[in-house]
Amino acid sequence: MSPGERTDRILPLFIVQEMPTGLAGLMITSIVAVAMSNASGSLNSLAASSVLDFSRLRGRSADAAQFLRLSRRMTLFWGLVLMAFGFIKWGRCSKPD
Repeated sequence: MSPGERTDRILPLFIVQEMPTGLAGLMITSIVAVAMSNASGSLNSLAASSVLDFSRLRGRSADAAQFLRLSRRMTLFWGLVLMAFGFIKWGRCSKPD
């Protein structure tokens, strides 16, 4: 890297330029797996708390099949909400050189 270049490019450049092909694939796969597990845990927590809280507000109990359908819908809902937040441009971003 040249002086003054952005430091967040160090790991991607190292993976692409220096690591052997198989090891680079394993590294990228592990990074994606960690990101997916973090996202699925967050979506599961949001959906479970929403389903339980809203079912208590309504004052009715539902059977397991209804809870499953509702939790799947809530997971989809929270996934769309979080994806929408990801597409929003927050604040000023400096342009890359």
